[in-house]
Amino acid sequence: MKMASNVKQIINKANSIAKEYKHEYVTPEHIFNAVLDVGKIKNILVSCGVPEEILRKEIKTYLEQKLPVLSKAAVPIETIGYRNIILRAEAERILSDKKEIDIADIIVSLFDEKDCFSSSCLRKAGIKRLKLLQALSYNPSEECFNSKYDRKYLDRFTVDLTAMAQENKLEPLIGREKELARTIQTLCRKKKNNPIFV
Repeated sequence: MKMASNVKQIINKANSIAKEYKHEYVTPEHIFNAVLDVGKIKNILVSCGVPEEILRKEIKTYLEQKLPVLSKAAVPIETIGYRNIILRAEAERILSDKKEIDIADIIVSLFDEKDCFSSSCLRKAGIKRLKLLQALSYNPSEECFNSKYDRKYLDRFTVDLTAMAQENKLEPLIGREKELARTIQTLCRKKKNNPIFV
């Protein structure tokens, strides 16, 4: 089973969280708690309309109050739910023909786990599976947010009228008052406010 390095870190962190709390078992909630520390997942949750702090608070309360604690430190045992998360993520990796399990596979697997507090927490927050998948596929990696990459295509296929106006490179609009008034009217609408000049 091949995992991305950040997924291995999440799994290790989940185990260390279970040890830190002196829990008898490592559960999907430990994985979920570790996943919430990943910046990409925070952005995805925000794009789904869920503040990460709310989920973190709920999962912390669950970990502190609902799981059995050992009197002495021991190696926590993996639960069936924990194994299901990993196996489902592996199945997702195979179906999507990827080389290794990534964070997206883990978060979808957490969402799909039936009898799991993490899943119910996500659903209670109003996240729908389709919306989560769209957010994950829209934000596949942090490289997509590279502004130089985006800027290159904007500069290539568009004209920055604001910059041209600041440099006094635009010709005056003589005899185009009607078109200018219509453009302003279009821009003031709540919907469909994208005028195009040809």
